[in-house]
Amino acid sequence: IFGQLSPTTAFLIPSCAQWPVPVDPEGRTVRHTGPAPIVVISSEKDTAAPTKEAASLTRQLTNGVLVTYGGDLHGAYPAGGPCITRVVEDYMVNGKVPAKGTSCPAT
Repeated sequence: IFGQLSPTTAFLIPSCAQWPVPVDPEGRTVRHTGPAPIVVISSEKDTAAPTKEAASLTRQLTNGVLVTYGGDLHGAYPAGGPCITRVVEDYMVNGKVPAKGTSCPAT
């Protein structure tokens, strides 16, 4: 799901090897047909969940929108600063969907 492991995420290998559930390729296919858009937030320097994988997920969604954060946080909200906070809260509270290509700088 997350692409290639890097030196900072290689610690996941033993955990994944012991995972008691078999690999299911169908589980890697995402389909969303509901009315509400899904906002995917990706940190550009997060090696555990690379932006290219977030972009791939967004493309699989019927109405997904990718928001990129310029930092390295794994989970940019709420610690990513005022831009990410505004984008997420505008969507969650006011229903305002971020524009395609929305990007927030690292703080």
